[in-house]
Amino acid sequence: MKPFLFIIALCCIGGIIFGYMGSYTAWGRKNYDEMAGMIPEFSLIISSGLLAIVVLAYLYLTFFGKK
Repeated sequence: MKPFLFIIALCCIGGIIFGYMGSYTAWGRKNYDEMAGMIPEFSLIISSGLLAIVVLAYLYLTFFGKK
């Protein structure tokens, strides 16, 4: 289960990078101007939330999982 969480965490980090790049850089704002840049903004929010869930699941498995 831990390798799966690691892969999901890497995908979340990619989503966070895309969201930051699309929302907070001049190049990203120019390329994602449709709908006021909602796609990168949602990517940033959803990826951040999912990363928090993945970290909590990893910590739960580490401390309370089978030994």
